[in-house]
Amino acid sequence: MKLNLISTSILMNYNEEILIGKRSSSSELFPNYWEFPGGKVERGETPETALIRELKEELSITVLKENLVPYQFISHSYENFHAIILCFKCSNWSGEIQKNTHDELVWANSTCVNKYEFLPANLKLIQDLFTKS
Repeated sequence: MKLNLISTSILMNYNEEILIGKRSSSSELFPNYWEFPGGKVERGETPETALIRELKEELSITVLKENLVPYQFISHSYENFHAIILCFKCSNWSGEIQKNTHDELVWANSTCVNKYEFLPANLKLIQDLFTKS
């Protein structure tokens, strides 16, 4: 089974809302599901440098390595691959968030997050985010 290493971000604003994005309806994998910004770690990249690159590509924001705080990792098997997802929290970036690759972007909180259909690997993370202090 193919193994994918994925680096993802929990971007939090001053209201303690998290940024989530809806995958494109034309996406090859999991169209229309909601996810956290991030993506695959490419050869030669660390999880941090991959996430910094992905956030620039997906959202047009600049994040410094020192602003990425390791939060959690997820190990999840899909039908055709296994994902190891490294999650980082971040509440400090520069630039204005742009919708470059997602159909929609939403700042979600504990009262509304359950109405979105997340990628299966993200479900436990969503639950943990809003039950931990």
